[in-house]
Amino acid sequence: MTGRELRPDPDRLLEAIKKEERQRTRGRLRIYLGYAPGVGKTYEMLEAAGHLSDQGVDVVVGVAETHGRPETEKLLVPLKKVPMRTVEHRGIKLAEMDLDAILRMHPALVLVDELAHTNAPGSRHPKRWNDVDELLDAGINVYTTVNIQHFESLNDTIARITQVRVSETVPDRILEEATEVQVVDIPRHELLKRLSEGKVYVPEQARRAAQNFFREGNLIALRQITLRRVAERLDDQMRTYMESLAIPGPWPARERLLVLIDPRQEMGERLVRAGKRLADELYAEWEVVLVGMDPGPNRGPPTYRERMRSALHLAETLGGRTNPTPLPRDARAVLDYATRNNVTRVILGWRLRRLWEEVLRPDIGPSVIRNSGPIDVLVVTDEAPPPEPLLSLAPWERSWAANYVWASLLVLAATGAGWLLDQYLSLTNLVMLYLLAVVVAAVYLGLFPAIFTAAASILAYNFFFVPPLYTMDVADTEHLVTFAALLLVGIVISLLVSRTRERAESAHHREAVTASLFALTRDLAVAPDETAILASFIAHVQSTFGYSAVVIMPRGDTLELALASEGAEVTVPEMAVARWSLDHGEAAGLGTDNLPGGTLRFVPMRSHSGILGVLGIRPRSGQGLPTVEDARLLESFVSLVVLALGRARLRRGTEEVYQVRSAPMAASRRAHEGGRAAPAGPARDSAAGRTEARRRGADAPGGPKGS
Repeated sequence: MTGRELRPDPDRLLEAIKKEERQRTRGRLRIYLGYAPGVGKTYEMLEAAGHLSDQGVDVVVGVAETHGRPETEKLLVPLKKVPMRTVEHRGIKLAEMDLDAILRMHPALVLVDELAHTNAPGSRHPKRWNDVDELLDAGINVYTTVNIQHFESLNDTIARITQVRVSETVPDRILEEATEVQVVDIPRHELLKRLSEGKVYVPEQARRAAQNFFREGNLIALRQITLRRVAERLDDQMRTYMESLAIPGPWPARERLLVLIDPRQEMGERLVRAGKRLADELYAEWEVVLVGMDPGPNRGPPTYRERMRSALHLAETLGGRTNPTPLPRDARAVLDYATRNNVTRVILGWRLRRLWEEVLRPDIGPSVIRNSGPIDVLVVTDEAPPPEPLLSLAPWERSWAANYVWASLLVLAATGAGWLLDQYLSLTNLVMLYLLAVVVAAVYLGLFPAIFTAAASILAYNFFFVPPLYTMDVADTEHLVTFAALLLVGIVISLLVSRTRERAESAHHREAVTASLFALTRDLAVAPDETAILASFIAHVQSTFGYSAVVIMPRGDTLELALASEGAEVTVPEMAVARWSLDHGEAAGLGTDNLPGGTLRFVPMRSHSGILGVLGIRPRSGQGLPTVEDARLLESFVSLVVLALGRARLRRGTEEVYQVRSAPMAASRRAHEGGRAAPAGPARDSAAGRTEARRRGADAPGGPKGS
């Protein structure tokens, strides 16, 4: 960066000064944040307040909910308490925090438990967090407690996890404006133990809570959300501090991704999806920025503008940030932007091109990688195959004529090099040039082109370099030995290279088969039901062989299309072929001796107990039928799927038997309980609602709400 860019941001400095001035007259807020009731928020708050009181700090208790826990009530005893005020609502007397009394006392610190509490009707503020705001504005420091599920922005997320929507919420700005946030965290197994021991709820309420809100999966998710939310708050504070003082980054305290979209490349949407997947894996923020576009509403050619719009629209749909101001196609500008925004990883596309294209129209990818420093760079290559080299490593992919043309060019090149070096080298050394040509032909062109190269080299060597020149006569018989050696070496090298290539191909094929079987086995092991098993099976058939596939299974006396590749259809005649394959247990259809008409080839899925169904495969246009090796691998795929289907059906049968046997016990238990209470959840009733419920004698715990 330049010296000018290292100066502190004036706007950030002004914002920090205003915040500091406001904080001088406003009280300090400490939040004790928990991921569930019972983690010990109130206990931690009272313990910290007790230490301050012992040091002479004027501490008062505005409101503290001990929920009858002896150890918490013990901490409350030595502290000075402000008497609760009484509010009458519909003939019911409710106790609320006396805000006016606390303001008159103006203590140094007031304890306000359960920040998300709803005040009784007729109170000055509808919510307790409004009371806390007034106390802070009066210059009084506040300690308060709240659970993560009560913050407004997380309401929908936590409702989807726990299946219970919280009714009392707190705005997120309370957390952002807090001077301190102390996470009260205990292991989930310890919380469940406290719940079972009756330290969170009374026994009946605790039993219902354990079956609903306090499920282990819910607690894991809530704990993770709590820690992530606090980490986001610290990250925002750090970023503000860095920007206000122009401290160069990145500081990798938290992952932040930057996706670069170059409209010249046809992979903008692919890069956006890659950024979204990585951001989800890392729980990171991500931003999409354009590079190489001219500013203005009509910037760039229409094709570029369309690619730009589609990529930015997809990014916004997936939840990423977008920057409409493009960056220059310059690595330094990109890295300066990444450093200013504390980016830890840059994702960019890189299209594989020929060397002359890289020289004439270079991408910024190599330059960004060279100058990235502490910033990680992830490269996503184009899906298009790379340009083929001038000499392919697979000689069978070229025509035989092309191989012999290349062989002739090699001989011509060796002759030209020998003509230039003739006055410096002896005849024996000139033979080495032709031998080099034979080796290159053996490696890149194959066996017979290499033998042709050796023979042509003998003729060229004799014609141009062996006296008498420019004739095919051989004056010295010693040269015949040289010719024979050159031919023999060419044949030997060609044979060795050919065998080595065959072995490498065989090893590669075995490795690919093993990897395919392992991948299918892994996916089948985690598939929860038959539908997932078949979906995984079809996906692997498509990716491994390139075939579209269908699975047809019997349902009573009829056949049913269980699952099919996208766009795959089965006609009535092909369904009849599938019926024949199922009944006879043999392959039928395309490329077989049994009913060879149609476009599908059906393979029976045989198990030890019979045939479970048939697999139908349809080659793509221009794609041949399965080879012997492919047919064997396909049979292995079918065997693995048959075993997985058998396990799934056995598991399903076991679960059905268990449900049948456990039904009478469940009915007896429901009859015993009599449907007395609703499931416990995190939603909390207001003070008036709870008091009315107690007056009616109802057992309505109101969901998890304590500390």
